[in-house]
Amino acid sequence: MVESFDTCDEIAALLHPYPTRAGLDGDAYSRAVATVHEHRVALAEELRRSLQGGEQDPLLHAVQEARRRTEEAQADMRRLMAYARRFTRPRPYPLRDLGEAGGMSASSVRTFYGPQDVEEVAQLLSRNPVAHGTADD
Repeated sequence: MVESFDTCDEIAALLHPYPTRAGLDGDAYSRAVATVHEHRVALAEELRRSLQGGEQDPLLHAVQEARRRTEEAQADMRRLMAYARRFTRPRPYPLRDLGEAGGMSASSVRTFYGPQDVEEVAQLLSRNPVAHGTADD
C-alpha cells in the first residue's frame, strides 16, 4: 500500500513546527501547541484554496513567502543599523557590537546600509541624522 501525503499539510508543518516543552509548564505548552495547530490548519487551507483555484503551486508559494519575509527582515536590519550608526546620541553604536548582534563582521556593518536607508530612517523619525564626527568608533 502506498502512503498518501498532503503537501499542503506538510508545508504547514515545516513552517509552523510544534514547540518543545522546554521552559513551558503544562498549560503554557498546551496553549502554544493549540496556537501552532491553528496556524497550521489555516495555512494548509489557504494553500489548498490557492491550489484549487489554479493560482500557484503551494510549495513555490511558500518559498516565495519565505523569501519575502527574509527581504523584510533584511530591510529591518538595514534601518536598525542606519539608526544605530547615524541617529543615536551621544555616539553611534560601535561597529563591533552591531556586527556581533547582526551576525556579521564589524567592517560589513559599514556597507550593510546605504544612504537610502538613512533617508528612510530620517523620514520615519521626522528628524535628521546626528553629526558624530569622522571616527568610525
